[in-house]
Amino acid sequence: MFLLPKINYSQTPNLGAAANFVFFTTNGAITGNDVVSRIYGGDIGTNSGAITGLANTTTSGAVHNNDPLTKQASIDLLAAYWQMKNTTATNSTHAPAFGGGETLTPGVYSMAGAVSIAGILTLDAQGNANATFIFKTSAGAFTTGSAAKIILINGASACNVAWVIEGAVSFGTAANMQGTFISYNGALSLASGSTLIGRAYTTDGAISFNNVNVSIPSECADFIATKWIGGNSGNWNIAASWNNGIIPTSSSKITIPSGATPYPIVSSGIDSVESITIDNGAMLTVTGATLKIGGDVFNSGTFDVSSGTIEMNGSVPQTIPANTFLNNTVSNLIISNNVSFSGPQNITSSLAFGGSNKTLTTNDNLTLKSTEFGTARVADLTKGGTISGNTITGKVSIERYISAKRAWRLLSVPITSEGAPTINTAWQEGQGGNSTSNPNPGFGVQITGGTQAAGFDQGLNSNASIKVFDTATNLLVRLPAATGTNIPLTSYPGYFLFIRGDRSTNLLQGTSAALSPATLRIKGQIFTGDTIVNINATNTTLVGNPYPSAIDFHALLKSNVSDKVYLWDPKMNGVYGVGGYVTLLWNQSTGAYDKTSSASAGVSQYIQSGEAFFVESTGNNATLTIKEKHKSAAGSDFVFKP
Repeated sequence: MFLLPKINYSQTPNLGAAANFVFFTTNGAITGNDVVSRIYGGDIGTNSGAITGLANTTTSGAVHNNDPLTKQASIDLLAAYWQMKNTTATNSTHAPAFGGGETLTPGVYSMAGAVSIAGILTLDAQGNANATFIFKTSAGAFTTGSAAKIILINGASACNVAWVIEGAVSFGTAANMQGTFISYNGALSLASGSTLIGRAYTTDGAISFNNVNVSIPSECADFIATKWIGGNSGNWNIAASWNNGIIPTSSSKITIPSGATPYPIVSSGIDSVESITIDNGAMLTVTGATLKIGGDVFNSGTFDVSSGTIEMNGSVPQTIPANTFLNNTVSNLIISNNVSFSGPQNITSSLAFGGSNKTLTTNDNLTLKSTEFGTARVADLTKGGTISGNTITGKVSIERYISAKRAWRLLSVPITSEGAPTINTAWQEGQGGNSTSNPNPGFGVQITGGTQAAGFDQGLNSNASIKVFDTATNLLVRLPAATGTNIPLTSYPGYFLFIRGDRSTNLLQGTSAALSPATLRIKGQIFTGDTIVNINATNTTLVGNPYPSAIDFHALLKSNVSDKVYLWDPKMNGVYGVGGYVTLLWNQSTGAYDKTSSASAGVSQYIQSGEAFFVESTGNNATLTIKEKHKSAAGSDFVFKP
């Protein structure tokens, strides 16, 4: 390496793959101390060491640890160090102490011993935008005093400033530095309140920072970000709309700046990026298309995916913080990496997995929305058996919209028993027994049929508005009054629930009460994987759809079970105007189900999310097997919707 040729001082370091990083160490830990910091314009990485304390660090890039990119960055960083080490000095007489109000002109400054900056150091490019400043030491550390500052004037750029230190680098409190800092086998430490416009690297040493702001200047030639410049009706896939004339790819770190209108719209096909930065006032829209994101999203503006699809497909775990997307809402989300939510996240259409052995950690922040326009679902975790090993950890809030009609509904509970909420907590919004309490308008219903102490709301009479199925008698019977609604929701496979409207309904007005829609919600660990349901040899069996997704009844594996299903249709008038039963019987000759003629249009073989149903056995030892692959996006939940 010492045989490398001498380099002209007008050249700044060729960082290669290291240019992807704001902070990088070949061998050492990176610690953010779990305090607020802002890292912009690049990634954070180490090729060997732990990365911790980033809980409150906002970064526009990704975090890399011992992956192909860090391996290449290690090689390129060492080459960049030797490139700078072998530049020809133009000034070997400057003392190792800088600052104190001095002004320097372009050149290569070589010092022996430790280097320090105190007060203000001004670098004057003298009108040459390509002017280069290189500072290198033969031995010794680099330190700054508190509030030490580098000022660039007359065209000087931090892109063209390099500090090559053979020792540790330490920024003092509130220091304001500029340039690329390369430490050869020394630690890097940035004290509280310090700022760096540039990069900080070490070939062997730890990096620690505490409440800092670090950014790579966007004018740097090796700055990875691709910037939107507007025009062309906001079409993402027109090269002229980007500063470098290239449509973003999976390695692009894109920036959407404020004022670059019209803002981009991804409206067809599948596009990919590494990371996204949306400045304050700017906007990015994905509608009717898929955008793959390999890194992080740094959003200070608006990211609208209310009608689009996001796929998280990075090579290291990704986090989606609160307010990443407009109204914390995505229409479709595909998990092709280990992903976690650190804030509220709503899905309005579907949640799916795109690879094997991936984990979605909800941190109890995920909501599957259900409105008059549609109900979100969790798609087949096996993707038709082509992938496996995918899991969802943490609780999920599952909604079920109910249209404004006084009627019975036959409902299922698509969560596991572990930590399951009570009927009161879930369907009565925790207000069971207090009939007039309506803390969350539009959510929850009133349930009557017992005492206030047992969680029942009180109306004109004690008629039961919730029933469970008794297999022995083949009857729907009232929920036991002694326990009432203060039992886990998973105590029964399904419930027959009479819904008058949300909790604003005036029970004392009886059938004269105003109608209103209601949304039921259950928060728990969703059921995933396959299940086998034992079917009674006599009478009928109530089965709850175990998934927050529609399932195809015909596809279910039936052992001594009739290919016939009884559903409850709340839109039928029935005897009392509150719904009626519908029978679907498979017709082998037509290859379809014969259905009760008076059934509403929404009733089909596709059992909806949150719906229960009845089946019958054809013999002993009957079982019904429901698998992930039986989930379906077909059918419609019009049985619940207007």
